[in-house]
Amino acid sequence: MDVHQSPLDRKNWLFASSPQAGQRAANTMSLVHSAKATGHDPMAYLADILEQIPVTPPEQIAGLLPPVWKPAQV
Repeated sequence: MDVHQSPLDRKNWLFASSPQAGQRAANTMSLVHSAKATGHDPMAYLADILEQIPVTPPEQIAGLLPPVWKPAQV
């Protein structure tokens, strides 16, 4: 797992439009890196959970985290 960002990555995230935007970006990058670390394709993971989040009850959101998420069977 590559946890180090390149200088360009750090520069791109240096100026978030607000502290809340910076926090959202950090949360998103955390999900992406966690998905990679658990062997998931980050794009497939994000596409799936972004569809599921609006219809998932709050008490079941933890089931969408990368360590327990299962890709849909095709």
